[in-house]
Amino acid sequence: MRVHYLFHVPFEATPGAVGTWVQARGHSTSATHLYAAEPLPTPADVDLLVVFGGPMNVDQTADYPWLAVERAFIRQCIAADCAVLGLCLGAQLVAAALGASVRQHAHAEIGWFPIEWTAEAQAINWLAALPSPLTVLHWHGDSIELTPAMRLLARSDGCSVQAFSVGQRVLGLQFHLEITPAELARMVTYEGAEIGTGPWEQSAQVLLAEQRFYASSAQALHAILDGLATGQQATTAADL
Repeated sequence: MRVHYLFHVPFEATPGAVGTWVQARGHSTSATHLYAAEPLPTPADVDLLVVFGGPMNVDQTADYPWLAVERAFIRQCIAADCAVLGLCLGAQLVAAALGASVRQHAHAEIGWFPIEWTAEAQAINWLAALPSPLTVLHWHGDSIELTPAMRLLARSDGCSVQAFSVGQRVLGLQFHLEITPAELARMVTYEGAEIGTGPWEQSAQVLLAEQRFYASSAQALHAILDGLATGQQATTAADL
């Protein structure tokens, strides 16, 4: 399988637990560092597209003109039946590429907090096996208003839309299952000024001290990637 990464900033330009999955499964990888004006591949050269995070929002095209090009590329990959996984900003970009509204949330969500899978997620065999609730890393200030074509797969007390799917091979996660301690340390260094004192924000010290959830996050991510790679999604009433 040919896996292509989209990276948005230098300090979030490593694949984390996605990379360990790729290595374990023997897949090949390529990457576009959009901030460095690198060219995009053609969808025909991609089997699985992974869209990573970043501090910008989806509508900051005046500051980051390549965001509009990226959204068009995501649409092309979906139309070409590539598997697509969006992580945090990546999930928002996938949603925006498919016509969903992405807006500033009532409050930021930055910290290790649990998500719960919905009944729709429980109908997908490789999600049904995952723990619910599952504590994961959140770092976002925007949220997604789903379109009728999108299935809600996860929610949390802090945000009603935490994961969604479209069709059989497109998945967006507003949280960071791919995170490693080194990557979180870089995020704190470069984005730590974003952390406030809201009800769903933890201090940098708390973020970095927490070590319990990296392994379970990676295990969940690997199960999700296996499911996307094989196309084993649910058959729900809407699909019949």
